[in-house]
Amino acid sequence: MKEINLLNNPNIFTEGETEKNLISTLFLGRVRIVNLWNTNEKALTPLFTVLDKKSVIIIVCDTDVVTDAHKKRFVSNINKLAKLTNNKIHILVHKLNFEDELAYAALYKDKTLLYKAYKVEGEKDFKKKFAQSRNIRKGLEALHIEVDKLRSRAPLSCLDTDPCFSSIRKYISNSSCLRFKIQKS
Repeated sequence: MKEINLLNNPNIFTEGETEKNLISTLFLGRVRIVNLWNTNEKALTPLFTVLDKKSVIIIVCDTDVVTDAHKKRFVSNINKLAKLTNNKIHILVHKLNFEDELAYAALYKDKTLLYKAYKVEGEKDFKKKFAQSRNIRKGLEALHIEVDKLRSRAPLSCLDTDPCFSSIRKYISNSSCLRFKIQKS
């Protein structure tokens, strides 16, 4: 597996605010919310002005809601970005979704224990509280998150078996290939 050097200040695309907050807290890089499952080519056009052949892109995404329309759009977007950046694309996939990844990294059996630790009722409340948190690092430390466990598991099999993803499989990575520098608080 190809190593990603995050010391080179890559462009990191996340699907939403909670992922952006986590990634911005942990890693150096330009973090943007760009959901490649839902974003059409026209909406990506502004990115083409800031990316070039030297750019490195890391895409952090999940696979809990994937329809045929999403698959086509995602693959098309990945292929366009790969062409633009000379194939310097790395896709880090959550096993299911953001909350499942955090629960796994905190060594919780499931995400309900994560919600309990955050003193919230469910996913919506968790995301709201996490996104509004002023000190994410402190919250992660309280949960004893093992950063190297985030995105360390194999993604759902649809990415491995669905023929729709065959052209982008080479870009799928896990966190074991990361050489990262955790930001200092």
